[in-house]
Amino acid sequence: MATGAILLASLGLFSGRLALADYLRQKPDLEAIRRSVHLNPFNPEGFRAKALHEELQGKNSSQSWRMACQLNPRDPRLLIPAGIQAEIAGDLASAEYYFKTAEKTNRLWLPRWTLANFYARRGDSSQALFWIKSALERSYGQTQAAFQLALDVGISEPVIAEQVLPDNAHSYGQFLLFLASQPATGDRARLLESSGRRYVALSVQARPSARDGQPLLVAINRLLEDGYGLPARRLWDLGCEKAFIDEAPGSKDSPIVNGSLSRRFLGQALDWKLIEQEGVISVHHPGSGTVKYAFSGDQPDHLKLLVQTLALTPNQAWRVHFDYRTEGIAPRQATFAWVLGEEPLSITGGFASESWATSSFLLPAANGERVTNLILTWHRQTGVTRPQGELWIRNLQAERLP
Repeated sequence: MATGAILLASLGLFSGRLALADYLRQKPDLEAIRRSVHLNPFNPEGFRAKALHEELQGKNSSQSWRMACQLNPRDPRLLIPAGIQAEIAGDLASAEYYFKTAEKTNRLWLPRWTLANFYARRGDSSQALFWIKSALERSYGQTQAAFQLALDVGISEPVIAEQVLPDNAHSYGQFLLFLASQPATGDRARLLESSGRRYVALSVQARPSARDGQPLLVAINRLLEDGYGLPARRLWDLGCEKAFIDEAPGSKDSPIVNGSLSRRFLGQALDWKLIEQEGVISVHHPGSGTVKYAFSGDQPDHLKLLVQTLALTPNQAWRVHFDYRTEGIAPRQATFAWVLGEEPLSITGGFASESWATSSFLLPAANGERVTNLILTWHRQTGVTRPQGELWIRNLQAERLP
């Protein structure tokens, strides 16, 4: 009985000792954590807490990290910071050992990314490249920093695409976002298009939910912004064909995208942008393929109402037909116009009719590739009152001219 009582008392004391150690470990005080480690020298979390607080106070934490890793040699949460501390202290061999041990026990993104940065800091581009590629094979979330690191160690963007990127849609989507974050030169424009095509192909092979159009749209926007209209249009058409972009079919052979107005407007890339203006209510009705503008009579004197960026092919002119209807707008007030860039286009058929009517305008041929905006505008002529009524637009169809 006496022996049992002694044993129970000893166990109680030991449990109390562990509980006190755990309590002290969680206090934001280095001396309390040191007492915690003394009470329970077999808990790696105690040494981890001690190391972190030593670093906060500018003290050497190498011994604490070493003890934590000895007690739990398979935890990257211990091995990676231990390696960083060793590298800061100039012990590169120990740092490399800790990082490689972390990667062996956890073959995911973070240990491999840590090794890539370690070798990049050492100037070892070959090892850095190996671990960048290995990290990307386990990539998730935003990984664009990996591409910048590759550039920093002397690996060009084409080489990244050809030798570093894993053959999966996520990596190519991230690479598109990375490329599009910088102005497109001739080489980068070509790489954007080829990488966009590869992204689409890999996404199509994956499950349907992998078909994310956003990286493709970002690439298209960049190409358009820097004047590369034809590559942008080719990527757009491919995205529409493979159901990455919600766009009306049948626009591939027309400079006007979604001319039927039957699909929702994306408001970016090559689709329509519905401009909100003071004193005007603008509503797109995809079901009926119409856009309605209700003018209050208090609108400004000059309005942009509808915009689409066009990627025009060289030496090709088009006649664009469209339907319109006005209510409560007199002919003198109906000073609507289609403008290409800053050039008003001559409209055949007028712009005032109480019933549906058809008008047209000419998109003139350009000498070379051209990226410009097609804009529906309204302006008030001197001495004419502002309209208080409605304009309806539908069915823009482009006819190729010889």
